[in-house]
Amino acid sequence: MGCTSSTAISKNTDSPPLSSQDEAPAVAPNDNKQQAQKHKGCEQKCSRSNTPTEVVVAVEAAKAAAEEEEAARLKAEAEAAKAAAAAKAAAEEEAARLKAEDEAELRGSLTALGVEHELLLNKDDLVAALESQVAALSSDKIETMVSAMDSEEVAANLKELSVPFETSASNVEKAEKLRTKYVEFQAKLWMPTLRRMATIERANACKLLCDEYDEAIDDCDDKLLCPIEGLSRRHTYSTQTTTGDASTALKSLMKELRKELPKQISADPTAGIFVRYDEDNPQFLQACLVGVQGTPYESGAFVFDIFIPNSYPSSNCLITHSTKNASMVEANNGPGGFSPNLHRGTGKVCLSLLGTWDGPGWEAGKSNVYQCLSTLLWAILGAQHPYYMEPGHGGWEGTAPKSNHDPKVIEYDERVRFGTAKWAILEQMKSPPAGFEEVLKAHFLTKRHVIVQTIQSWIEKGTQKSKTDLGPVLKQINAQFQKMTADAPAKVKANVTAKAYAKAADKARAKAEEEAAAVAKAEEEARLKAEEEAAAVAKAEEEAMEEARVKAEEEAAAVAKAEEEARVIKAAEGAAVAKEIAKAKAEGGSC
Repeated sequence: MGCTSSTAISKNTDSPPLSSQDEAPAVAPNDNKQQAQKHKGCEQKCSRSNTPTEVVVAVEAAKAAAEEEEAARLKAEAEAAKAAAAAKAAAEEEAARLKAEDEAELRGSLTALGVEHELLLNKDDLVAALESQVAALSSDKIETMVSAMDSEEVAANLKELSVPFETSASNVEKAEKLRTKYVEFQAKLWMPTLRRMATIERANACKLLCDEYDEAIDDCDDKLLCPIEGLSRRHTYSTQTTTGDASTALKSLMKELRKELPKQISADPTAGIFVRYDEDNPQFLQACLVGVQGTPYESGAFVFDIFIPNSYPSSNCLITHSTKNASMVEANNGPGGFSPNLHRGTGKVCLSLLGTWDGPGWEAGKSNVYQCLSTLLWAILGAQHPYYMEPGHGGWEGTAPKSNHDPKVIEYDERVRFGTAKWAILEQMKSPPAGFEEVLKAHFLTKRHVIVQTIQSWIEKGTQKSKTDLGPVLKQINAQFQKMTADAPAKVKANVTAKAYAKAADKARAKAEEEAAAVAKAEEEARLKAEEEAAAVAKAEEEAMEEARVKAEEEAAAVAKAEEEARVIKAAEGAAVAKEIAKAKAEGGSC
């Protein structure tokens, strides 16, 4: 009986059969219980061993991936917050830097002018203090202020303003140095800007003067273009005769004077054209051209007489240079004066347009008075180095050198600068040509600071001879400016003092507002960028989390499926084991 049971369970066919005396003893009552426990342990072991290893690994990997995604999300959030804070800090730092820079410049200017500013805590107060000081720094007050100082006060002020001087110099010389320094301050501070005073260039000054200049000329009764009395009687061409019918010439001329020229010329402090014509005989014209900025002719007033023959516009007009005392300026390379193209002795204007030199000439129906005036202004009075304008010297040919100029070139430059300062500025201030008195007074007064600064730069950069020649002229110009300012009508004074300072302050404030707006714009752009970056990070995190969730669900489903399969296998195996046990019991019972 025991052998049958043993054989059925172990299926060991190699064991020899037992004899009758070797039969197994009867099964005790507890043996079935022990056997069931044994099979239960086997069942648990079977269940564990049949769960797939790759499922466990997948579950662990999913958990690790989810933790990694969460860590990445937190890190991205931290970096986005850090970037936004950095952008905000950078914008605040830039705004603070600009504010500190503005205040430092304002305080530096106030210190240089001897104004106490320690108790002024904000920019508006500093600007107001500087405006007040600038407004007070007029030429007559400078003269009064310096004249009232004794020698010790003059020396102390020179030291405070870092102006070098010889201790052995006379008090008159020291006082003149101090006046010059104050005039320099006046020139720099008057120009309509309060932020870049120490580095203002004359070009920028002239640009900023445009509005003031335009208003000053517009306030004149005689503006850019107008008729005047008696011009034909004092004209270079007063004895000129012309044959033929004048109707065509006059018709064409009046069209230019009434319709074309008013649109072609404008009030410009960097270069200008003023035109007068005889009210009874408009064939007699006179033009006053203002020399081009950045040339030896800068700010000077140069006069040209123009005659319109009866054959106009089929043939050219006639032009002569008639600036008073122009013959005092002598070229060093030909018969020229202020220019090789403006003859010293006769005033002859050498231009192919006028038929007085070789080259492209007058074009009937196309050429006109304005073409002649603009050529005179920009080609002749716009030459940086007049020497080269002598035909064959490179100016007209476009081959003149840009640097390393011959001493003769520099010598001619200095002759023209002296002539401009002496005859085209000083003498025109004292005795302007008839018909141009009001506009030239407005021109010189409005540009007085630029003119002084220009001549000072000529002196500083010039040779010793140029310094010697220009120094006394500059003194006379300063004195004439003081006289003109004192004699100016209230309307003109307003244009060049209170109105100018008020507009300077307005422009300074406008510039400050523009800069503040730029800073605010930069801050807003930084904020929007930070928000965009944060949104992008959040979106990326959300997508990553969704992807991790889907992946985790898929992996969980796979694990559940594997577990279900394992459970089914386990149940099947358990059923098989139970069947075997039942079979074994049945067979044992029959034995």
